[in-house]
Amino acid sequence: MTKIHLPHAGIVLLVGPSNSGKTTLINQLIQEQQIFESEVVSSDQFRVLVSDVEFIDWNRRPKYEADALFYEYQQISKEAFEAMDYIIAKRCRLNKLTFIDATHLRDYEREKYLQMAKKYHVPAIAIVLNLAETELLRRDLERNFPRGKNRIKQQYQHFKKTLRSIKKEGFRRCYIFGEEELQVLNVNRLGNPLLIDVGNGIDFIGDIHGCFEEFSEILLKLGYIENEEGYFSIQKGEKSFPLGM
Repeated sequence: MTKIHLPHAGIVLLVGPSNSGKTTLINQLIQEQQIFESEVVSSDQFRVLVSDVEFIDWNRRPKYEADALFYEYQQISKEAFEAMDYIIAKRCRLNKLTFIDATHLRDYEREKYLQMAKKYHVPAIAIVLNLAETELLRRDLERNFPRGKNRIKQQYQHFKKTLRSIKKEGFRRCYIFGEEELQVLNVNRLGNPLLIDVGNGIDFIGDIHGCFEEFSEILLKLGYIENEEGYFSIQKGEKSFPLGM
């Protein structure tokens, strides 16, 4: 069984060409209640949000028309990623986990999220879906909006370069899965390392600036007990401290 260890907070980057199964994997994890739907952002989702369009097909069009459609798609994608990155940054600041469903086939696309994770002090991990080019092309024929043979082949060439470099790019963990490994995934969500079980809590005591009587009154209200030696403790036998140190 293939295991994925998810951090409590941070960025999970899905990496792979179109048709490699990124969205299918995400939906599977949501269905199995291993991740929340709110933890996922996708480039297709944000293209629709900013433009009402998920994909523009410029294949088999006259050149002047194809160029215009390609330019329109590039502008939509630019706005979509800016909006998406804004949300991801907000989630990082709030110490949340975010899955990013996009191809991420170029090193500068991945580096952007590594820098974001570094800025907000959260880990970044990569889940790479490594499927054969023939399978990617076969799946493309079954899509509602096929990406086209040339586009898939071009993406696959970029992906082969990604496989050679991604483990050296600085991700906390980098998982590379083939089609068979994706069938038997086990997800382990790590707890928040900053949360410590301290029972009833910890009282932090700073400089009391000579306010002896006021401080003594506060300690008594908090449940501390003063012994004959002038030491305060919560319960008998626990570590105590002398007032005035």
